[in-house]
Order: sequence, then structure tokens, then C-alpha cells
Amino acid sequence: MPAAKRRYGYFAMPVLHEDRLVARVDPAMNRENKRLSIRRLTVESGCEDLQVARATREAIAGLATFLGAGAIDYDGNVPARWRRALTA
Repeated sequence: MPAAKRRYGYFAMPVLHEDRLVARVDPAMNRENKRLSIRRLTVESGCEDLQVARATREAIAGLATFLGAGAIDYDGNVPARWRRALTA
């Protein structure tokens, strides 16, 4: 699908919390620099609380560990209300 028509990014990784879909993350791994870049994070409706933000942070950290990333960069479209919870 062309970039202009993508709603969640090139690759949307679903984030589940308890029994529901709470967010979608578009990650990209820079293997040369060992950095995981979060290009987009879309929060599902009704899932805006900080407990969900922390669960999303843990899911992203787990992905970074699995990929061997030494750092995570939130350099894309990330909700401002979640930035502090994601980078804490």
C-alpha cells in the first residue's frame, strides 16, 4: 500500500493489554546502530490511561530486547500525553 494510504504505518505491531487491543506500533530496527525507532504509535479509542501507556512501553521494551536493540527512539508520531510514560 502506498505510504499516503497507510493508516498505522508500514508495519503495525498490535499491542495487547489484558484481553484487548490497546495500541498499534510501527517500529523500525536500525541494525547497524542497534536502535529501535518507533515511527508511529496509535492508541485505540478508550485506551488512553497511563496504565495502558506503561504496558505499551513494556511491550516495546520486549521487542527491543528480542531484536538486540541497545536503545529505543520515539522519533515518529507518538501521542504527546504518552511521551513521558513511554520514556520513563
